[in-house]
Amino acid sequence: MHMKTLWNLFLFLALFVVSSCSDDKMPEESGESDVETPEEKPGDTPDIGNMPKLSVVGRYLRNEEGDIVNLHGFAMTFSPFFNQNTWGDYDVDGCMRHNKKQIDGMLSAGWRVNFVRMHLDPYWSDDPALPSVRYEGHERFSESRFRKYLDELFVPMAEYANERGIYVVMRPPGVSPDTIAVGDDYNDFLIKVWDIVSQHPKLKNNKGVMFELANEPINIMTADGSRCGSGEQIFYDQMKIFCQAIVDKIRDNGARNLI
Repeated sequence: MHMKTLWNLFLFLALFVVSSCSDDKMPEESGESDVETPEEKPGDTPDIGNMPKLSVVGRYLRNEEGDIVNLHGFAMTFSPFFNQNTWGDYDVDGCMRHNKKQIDGMLSAGWRVNFVRMHLDPYWSDDPALPSVRYEGHERFSESRFRKYLDELFVPMAEYANERGIYVVMRPPGVSPDTIAVGDDYNDFLIKVWDIVSQHPKLKNNKGVMFELANEPINIMTADGSRCGSGEQIFYDQMKIFCQAIVDKIRDNGARNLI
């Protein structure tokens, strides 16, 4: 399949799942109605300069003037394996030097990028003392390591991108299991990750940071556990419930970041 077709399919699926979740009960849609955003309290929003605040209106991202904003960018994952082993041994400074150089190189070459999909790579949050269970799985997740490197690596890299006018879409560590279910350990894992991220004072209500709830979900169990799959309404209904629990945690923390 042509790469452009694959990319368009990815965007469609991502927008489908995200649009299925809501802060409240879904209203009847009539064209492009504005999405109501609760007022933020003073001090709740990190100051990142003149970066336009985006909102979802209908199926578009729009700035505060009402103009449609199209995001064009790239993905970054902070694993040595995907970066020619440029650094090792959990070398934060080495990782940041390499990835800042990639951002600056693209901008200096004239690439008009305005967003980066930033993977909170499990290389940093996995407990290396535990046996590996699954490629980029959540089974070895260490909350203490995640908090440490969120502060030391992921947040500084998000700030670096924002300072250059680049929006950041944060992706959770790793990939989804082949089959997930509402309320399973992976659902709990994602709720934990976004609970931590959405409370971080430099990320909560940061207009330059958006949240991607899950990476590459494939199959989901039905409510009665009798079937698993995708592509049917019964599975979409379960995926909505699965994601809504994560959205609720983020919103309960007072974070209004785009999802």
